[in-house]
Amino acid sequence: TLKKLFSAGKFQRGDAVVSTRKDLRYNTSKLVSNKRSSAVLIYMMDVSGSVDKDQKRLFRIANYWIERLIRRYYQNVEEQFIVHTSEAHVVERALFYETRLSGGTQISSALEKSVEIIDKHYPLEEWNIYPFYYSDGDNYSSDYDKTIAILGNQLLPRVNMFCYAQCSKEKGRFKDIITKHFNLESNKGSDMPRKRIRISTLMGEDDLIPTWRMFLHKDKIPFHLA
Repeated sequence: TLKKLFSAGKFQRGDAVVSTRKDLRYNTSKLVSNKRSSAVLIYMMDVSGSVDKDQKRLFRIANYWIERLIRRYYQNVEEQFIVHTSEAHVVERALFYETRLSGGTQISSALEKSVEIIDKHYPLEEWNIYPFYYSDGDNYSSDYDKTIAILGNQLLPRVNMFCYAQCSKEKGRFKDIITKHFNLESNKGSDMPRKRIRISTLMGEDDLIPTWRMFLHKDKIPFHLA
């Protein structure tokens, strides 16, 4: 190798030089996946008849600025889009905001699909993962136990944070259920859900800025450190 030739005094001016693989190791950098530079945003939305066009327009505006702000922190940002009623489907961005399906609502189907996407495409050691879920809070009563189990046992351990915006203030909806179950407004139980779950009410344009503030910064814990 060049290193040995120089040390032995055998290299003379004008000699031809042929690099070997061993020499090249000093001049080439190994490509290593860097978690600090990559993030995936997973958008989930209830597209049953109870969520109307005006609400979807708010979700679109919220996502537009969320994506732009998060890109400031990561060189590589990917997006996934999931729509659901009682079943969940991965769709393209354009279809995400235009899709409307009949049928009931099972939130668990969207969370299951999100976990499936993460396990298939986004190794936890290489990606920062941010799911955002939008709905009016409606769900089959029989689905709540399964939804809470998936959120607490499967999704939260895989993600940096889970953000939920609800376009309804009615009591007893999903927002109230996860707030109570995970003790988000108390110091009881595990501290992990309180750090990773962020909830907002998104009823109109006046709620957009409070929603962004809630999702991207809360209690002195920036979203990228949550």
